[in-house]
Amino acid sequence: MSNVNSVTLIGNLVEDPELRFTPSGVAMTRLRFAVNKRYQSQGEWQEETSFFGGTCWRDMAENVAESLTKGMRVIVVGELREPQTMRLTLDAAESGHLVIASMHASNSEDAVHRICNSFKQDAQEIVRSQLSSTLVMAMVQRLVYRKDLGFRIPVMSLLVGTSAVKGLIRENRLTQLENAILTGRKDGMFT
Repeated sequence: MSNVNSVTLIGNLVEDPELRFTPSGVAMTRLRFAVNKRYQSQGEWQEETSFFGGTCWRDMAENVAESLTKGMRVIVVGELREPQTMRLTLDAAESGHLVIASMHASNSEDAVHRICNSFKQDAQEIVRSQLSSTLVMAMVQRLVYRKDLGFRIPVMSLLVGTSAVKGLIRENRLTQLENAILTGRKDGMFT
């Protein structure tokens, strides 16, 4: 699709991620990163820095706090739509970068299925292998209108990249991912 704009931010963490816990004991880590933009204006080079942030939860929060430090590279992909963007995102994750990406999907199974099946048949096994080796988690959020409240509320589902989940992806047993969420409560999964 040539008329699709894809936003990818590549920057460095501006501070060490600090692990904190909510009053109910849920782990959380806030990330802040800087993106430098260098451009030429009226014959002179200019540099501009923009700051972005986000919050990681549960196992991902603990992993981020343990493994990332100030100055490390972070990649945020606005939306995974095209195979080329998906391939570059998987390659970046496989090379050890923290990659945070979004896409439209109705559930975790649909998200994984869309990534794998965006490629030609002969490349799908490689893509499943890459995805299974790099997936940390997949969070799905739907907004559901609550008539009694008069507004929409988020309904969420979380798939954690456990060894069992990674095996299902690698072996192309994607229809079993929703069951993995239901049986993976001890790993922080929910639906």
